[in-house]
Amino acid sequence: LLQEMLHNIIEENLDEFEIVNQMVAAYLEDNRAKVERLVQQSIQDEIEAAGADYVKAYTDLVYTQRNRSWADQITTMLQQENETYFIFAGAAPWLAENSVFNMLVQDGVARWQ
Repeated sequence: LLQEMLHNIIEENLDEFEIVNQMVAAYLEDNRAKVERLVQQSIQDEIEAAGADYVKAYTDLVYTQRNRSWADQITTMLQQENETYFIFAGAAPWLAENSVFNMLVQDGVARWQ
């Protein structure tokens, strides 16, 4: 049963997997603009599937409030001396509009190189 469920999930989400594969390829090419474009396309697909009001609330919660919280936590971590951190996250929190990284840049904690 579990194998059948997994197969169904994969079949239903093949388009999303293609977008993820394109994001990975763009990331490996160090093409931030393309990754951001693909993230925005993915978000647009969610809006069309779920309805604008739902997605607006969702994107505010995830891409603004969550990212702000992460940026604040990372700022606090960076103020600790003699500490090393590894941060693992998907592309959207780092490259999309209202990204964690852009918030860190706006806060003066990070900069693009």
